[in-house]
Amino acid sequence: LYLIANNLLREGFPITVYFSARILMYSLFFICASQVLSRGKITKQIVQVLSTSLIWQSALIIFQFASQKSQGLWFLGERSFDSATVHIANIDFFSASYLRSYGTFPHPNVAGAFLTLTLIFIMINLDHLKGLKTHTIVKSASLFAVFGTLLTFSRSAFATLVLISIFISSNLKSLIVKLIATSLALIFLLPLLLNTQLASVAERLTLTQASLNIAGKNLFFGVGNTNFLTHLASLNLTSLAQTRLIQPVHNVFLLILAENGLVGFVLFMAFLFFVSQKAQSKGKLLLFAAILLFASLDHFLWTLVPGQLILWLSLALALAASRPVPLRP
Repeated sequence: LYLIANNLLREGFPITVYFSARILMYSLFFICASQVLSRGKITKQIVQVLSTSLIWQSALIIFQFASQKSQGLWFLGERSFDSATVHIANIDFFSASYLRSYGTFPHPNVAGAFLTLTLIFIMINLDHLKGLKTHTIVKSASLFAVFGTLLTFSRSAFATLVLISIFISSNLKSLIVKLIATSLALIFLLPLLLNTQLASVAERLTLTQASLNIAGKNLFFGVGNTNFLTHLASLNLTSLAQTRLIQPVHNVFLLILAENGLVGFVLFMAFLFFVSQKAQSKGKLLLFAAILLFASLDHFLWTLVPGQLILWLSLALALAASRPVPLRP
C-alpha cells in the first residue's frame, strides 16, 4: 500500500503504479500460499510437482549447454538463442567461451535461483514424504538440480550450493571436510572467475555507487518504481567496454532504497525481519538465508516476473507453519 501511495503521480505514471499494484498482488499471493502450506495437506503433491520441474528444467539446461543453443521449446517459454546471440550470457573458461544455460528463464541467474531454492524446499519436506517412488523422484531431482545449477554458472547459486552443503553436514568432521574442499576449490577457481568476470564486477561496483548517489538525492521517498533507469541514464555511466550502463543495480535492497526511499527500505526490512522470526527450523533458516543472498547479489527477485514469483513463493515457504524437521542430504 505504501508503494502504491508513494508512486501516485510519479514520473512514468501509470507504469510506477502498475508495478506497485503487481507487488501488492504478489504479497496477497504470499499470504494465501503461506496459509495453504501451513495446513500441510498438499505438501506431498507440491514436492512431486516441484521435483518434476527440477528434473525437466535441469535436463533442458544440460541439453542447452551440450549443444550451445536453445532447443526450440518456445511453447514452454524458452528463448531462441545460441552462444553467438548478441548480449547472451557467456562464460570465459580456460580461453574458451561457453554459453551459460538459461532453461526457460530470462537469465541463467534466475534459473540458478529457481533450482537451488526449490531444492532447499524439497529437502526441508523430505521427512514428510512416504513411498519409494516419491523418494526416488526427489533424489533424482536433487541430483539433476545440482548438475543443472553448475551449468548456469551463477555465482550466487554456487554460493547457495555451498550453504546447502554446510547445512546438511551431519557432524563436525563432515563440516570440516566440506569447508576444506570448498576452500581448495575457491583457491583454484576464484582467480580464474575474477579474471574472466572483471568487467562484470566493475559494472556492479559502478552501479552500486550510482544507486547510493541517486538514493542520497531522494532520501526519504526515492525516485519511484522503475524510475531508477531514467535517473541512471542521466549520469551517462559507461562500462569498461565503453558501452552505456543502463541496468538496475544488482542489489534488491539498494534498488528499493533508491526507488522508494528510506521509508520503503525500512518497511521492506521490517517485513523480512517478521518472516525471519517465523522461520524457526534449520531448513527454513537456510531458505531465508539463500533468499537474502540472491537479493544481495542481483536484482531479478524485484524486477523480473519469474524472479518476483520465486521471491514471494520462497518467502511463503519460509513463513508457513510446520513442525521442525531435520534437513536431510
